[in-house]
Amino acid sequence: MMKPDLRNAVVRLVDDDLSIIKSASFILRQDGWQVRSWTSARDFLIEDMPSDVGCLVLDIRMPGMTGVELQEEMARRGIRLPIIFLSAHGSIDIAVHTMKVGAFDFLQKPIDPEVFLSTVRRAVTEDYYARKLGFSPKDCEPAYASLTDRERGIAVFIASGLENHVIAERLGLSVKTIENHKASIYKKLRISTPGKLALMLQYLNKANGLESAPEERN
Repeated sequence: MMKPDLRNAVVRLVDDDLSIIKSASFILRQDGWQVRSWTSARDFLIEDMPSDVGCLVLDIRMPGMTGVELQEEMARRGIRLPIIFLSAHGSIDIAVHTMKVGAFDFLQKPIDPEVFLSTVRRAVTEDYYARKLGFSPKDCEPAYASLTDRERGIAVFIASGLENHVIAERLGLSVKTIENHKASIYKKLRISTPGKLALMLQYLNKANGLESAPEERN
């Protein structure tokens, strides 16, 4: 399967501390990411392009609109960009709250470059698949777990683009049986095309460490 192309992905930074903006931007650009930054949550809402694949790295405490308030406003507007919160004043209560309402992760300042980049890669990859699939990739694993062993085997053939009669011949089954299994697979996974099935399997392989990293962005 083709790897997701994240070369045009954008990492957004929102923090009122310019030193954090500069250090985070440097770390990200060294790793090949495109970066956009703001020192105000309201300016971010006005200027950002939500249609661009990526993620948001967001400070918890800022003057004016706080990070938590921005998260709530994004939810009201239907902006589902993965949010990685940063905080110099770690609070378990705040971290639990942000995660419960959909934050991707919660990291402490000062930034640990290795942890930061790993989290950004996972967040952007998740956003890529969410946009392609039309639903949260986190729903993939429980849905896939509902498939029988036979359905999982057939799903691989379907995702490879093989026609029903070819799959039937390879497995020694009737075309009607393959059609029935295919309908069951699509229903359980809430998809309707081989392309989306391929994306789902690709995501699951990546989530379980069975596939290499996304394409380079440089």
